Amino acid sequence: MQRPDQADPWFPRIGQPIVQAPAIYVKGFPFLVAMTLHIEPTDGGINDLPCPYLSELADAVGLLVDDRTGRRWREIVPAPNPDASHNVAVFDLGPHQRRHLLLDLAALMEEGHGLPDDSYTLTLVYCTGRDAPALAAPRGVTVRQPTAREQDELVELSAELDQAESWDAWMKLPADDPQRLTGPFRADDPLLYHRVVRYLQRGPRELRDADPAPIDLLPSHLMAEATLLRVELARERGDQARVAQLADYLRDHFPGTSEELAAILAGDGPLAFVRNQP
Repeated sequence: MQRPDQADPWFPRIGQPIVQAPAIYVKGFPFLVAMTLHIEPTDGGINDLPCPYLSELADAVGLLVDDRTGRRWREIVPAPNPDASHNVAVFDLGPHQRRHLLLDLAALMEEGHGLPDDSYTLTLVYCTGRDAPALAAPRGVTVRQPTAREQDELVELSAELDQAESWDAWMKLPADDPQRLTGPFRADDPLLYHRVVRYLQRGPRELRDADPAPIDLLPSHLMAEATLLRVELARERGDQARVAQLADYLRDHFPGTSEELAAILAGDGPLAFVRNQP
């Protein structure tokens, strides 16, 4: 694909990403951020965009971190090679389309020397390698050490995390005793999303019999992910009315999840896929 002229206002480019993020980052845990991409101007499209997911950032996601005095602590702006798109997952983005992506930015937060406990302003950066990086609106976040309870949990989970090699893979890891995946779940748990997904994927009950209540504890910035989980559970239960209701909600409020929704409706949802693995 020919490299666009960055000065041409009519050439399709990534618009300002829309980001939903938590207000607190707890060191040692995942830092989940939802990002939605779109095209500007809206009458064009771009193919083979790098597709980051969770901690696999496809050399396309960067981060600017400034403290309250304006001092910059992080300036990570990757430069992906658009000619090497065959080496990473990619997606196409057409006119009026959206793409919702769930990212774990913990590695970027911890790159080099860790950030001191304090309040910061984060600016998420998405890079295609074709044109200027797309910068999201700055967002505030407080960085802190884990509490004594959270630190104990990290120590308790360290052997499993070493086995899985990442928090992403930990969600898919079978448990020696699946019953212990049933909770209790806490809304203030920095590992809540991962625990809920692991319970649904590796818990003791069949997916159609899994308790959906823990999904209700997920934070508001993960509403799209929570709704996708509810859709898959409703489909497994054969509740077509609920599936239709939730699917309409996603189409109206999170159109960038259309590919994930289509896979679930076709019976190829991620929970069922992992359930069928040894």
